[in-house]
Amino acid sequence: MPDTIPNFLYPHVASFAPDNSSFTINMSKLGRYKNTSWSFQDEWRYIINILPMNMNQPVENLETAATIMANRILQGVEKQKFPYYDMHLDDEAFNNMEVTLSPAISSGERVIVDALRSTYAPKMTISNSSLYGTM
Repeated sequence: MPDTIPNFLYPHVASFAPDNSSFTINMSKLGRYKNTSWSFQDEWRYIINILPMNMNQPVENLETAATIMANRILQGVEKQKFPYYDMHLDDEAFNNMEVTLSPAISSGERVIVDALRSTYAPKMTISNSSLYGTM
């Protein structure tokens, strides 16, 4: 595998200044590329960036506040203020959902997925990965 492939699949989002005094974060690199093994998938990808800061401040202060917050998170001083974000979806979305299972799924995890489908989305399609058994 060429050295550039992992850079696309697992990009570094932080760029540090030569003297390490500052850095920038480019979230637009995340989720843009996928391994060619998954090229058969026709999917939609959504990225939700949640920053624990007040977005209602003047624009000139926003960049500074974002940099300070990012520094504090990277240094382990600040943490995200909530452990998860609940996204509300129309129930019909689950009926139209197609799930391709991980090639490394265990039999116990498969039972859980089947139970979730039975309970919440009986019309959902579940498929095994074409890579099943290779990992």
